[in-house]
Amino acid sequence: MVGQDLIDLANDRLAGLSNGVRDATLMSYLNEAKDEIWAVLKTEADEYFSQSTQNTDSTATNYFPRDLSGAAIGTLQTSSRSYLLPDDLREIKFIEVTTKGYEQTVFIYRSITDDDFRSARRSASVDPTLTPSVEYFYTILGTNRFELAQFPEANFEMTIWYTRSLPDFEAGDPVDDILLPYSKKIADYAVKKAMLGMQDQAQFEAWKQEWRDDLLTVAASAAPRNQADPEFVQDFLG
Repeated sequence: MVGQDLIDLANDRLAGLSNGVRDATLMSYLNEAKDEIWAVLKTEADEYFSQSTQNTDSTATNYFPRDLSGAAIGTLQTSSRSYLLPDDLREIKFIEVTTKGYEQTVFIYRSITDDDFRSARRSASVDPTLTPSVEYFYTILGTNRFELAQFPEANFEMTIWYTRSLPDFEAGDPVDDILLPYSKKIADYAVKKAMLGMQDQAQFEAWKQEWRDDLLTVAASAAPRNQADPEFVQDFLG
């Protein structure tokens, strides 16, 4: 499925009104609906948008790490505490170090104002070979800057598991990331926005709340997607 399929679906539902709505306008509404669905699914079933970084293909969006100039560097550097995260990263879920001998290293998020972060930052000049670290504190600055409190004690290779955003799509772009039956809900949103959005904003907002409630129902019926692991009720001995 590509973006044009969603435009066609929306036009079919607009019926006689389809000639009054430009495809560019519909595309804008479809992308708005995509963002709304992403926000709901991220909360209810975030595995739909899970992604992991890699350090082999620097042309891919999920490449990490890059230095602050944007250059691909492949590993964390012992002389740097600042790196660029992937552009589509919205929430870090888990960080693992894959460098042999450092698998037990843990990265822990701290606000830049946190006492732990500040203390580690102040003591970062201590020789890491004399005081090796198992825990590293990090924070996220701006939109995608990964900032460490300490300097890495080795050139760590690492994988970041994260929740990614969905970029806006055009007519020719694949939209397979927006799984059925959510594609139909996207078309519904665009149609209603075209019919009500510019004429009766209050009515559209009321309908939008109903639409979001419907999304929650769809999400509940679609998730969890894993049924492979059995769950057993624990016996209770009173």
